[in-house]
Formats: sequence, structure tokens, C-alpha cells
Amino acid sequence: MRDSWGYEANRWHTNQWPALRNSGDTIDSHSNRMAKLALWIWPDASRELLAAIIFHDSAESGPGGTGDVPGPSKVGTFGGALAIRTAKIERERGTDRWLWHLTADDCRRLRFVDVLDAFRWAKLCEPRALAGDGWPEAREWLLAEAERLGVRDKVEAVL
Repeated sequence: MRDSWGYEANRWHTNQWPALRNSGDTIDSHSNRMAKLALWIWPDASRELLAAIIFHDSAESGPGGTGDVPGPSKVGTFGGALAIRTAKIERERGTDRWLWHLTADDCRRLRFVDVLDAFRWAKLCEPRALAGDGWPEAREWLLAEAERLGVRDKVEAVL
């Protein structure tokens, strides 16, 4: 695996809210919090899930990385091109082996803690942001997905 240490990519850099845009949140910090959330929610989380959490955004940082692309830009023609570029970077760096061998349950868990961490970070840094920008829908999705995953009581308490 090619080393990408020392090449942090900032999250939220295009967000309209200054508190989020200037929060200093990085890809590595986000992945670290996701792993902690996963272990708190599922103490028996698989090694594969934890490795995927660590590397899920690794193509965004380092030389030739994509940078942290805002969610709305990850659809359509640009989203397709970004997915191709991301897969190429992951292959070149050797991180793809951690990302594409998850069970269906672990794929859902990965997406869940990804959104949960973003929601909690937004709430911490700029609670007013949660009134719009898709956050009310994200909260509803988190609660519904937590129910499907059997962890609603645990998760609802931290939203």
C-alpha cells in the first residue's frame, strides 16, 4: 500500500456554514470517529468493516487524490467520472482490497456510520445547519436505517 501520510484532505471545505467550513475536520479524523462509532454500536464489528472504514475515503487525500468532493457533486456525469477516478486511485494505492469485499450487512453499516458521523459533526460545529441542506432527511434516514439494523435505541440517543 502506497503511503499517503502527511497529505490530509479537509472535509466541509465548500460548506456554506463557516463553522463547518473552518472546523478543521480531516478525512483521517472522520474515519477514526467512524471506527469508534462502529465499535460502540457493534462491539463485534468485523475486521473487514473496520479496515473499510479506515480506507473508505483514502482516494481523497495524497498526491493525485480527488479531494473531498461534496455529496451533491457525486451524482450525474461528474459523479460517474469521479467514481472511475476514485477506483483507479484505490487500485494504484492498494486500498481497494479493503473496500470491495464487504458483506451486504457491513456495506450498510459502513454507509450508516459515515452518515452518522457527518450528522454528529454538523450538530457539534453548527447545529443551525441541521434545519436544511438535506440534514432533516439524513436524520430520518439514520433513524429508519438504525431500526433496520436493530440499533435504533442506541443511536437515537446520540442524534
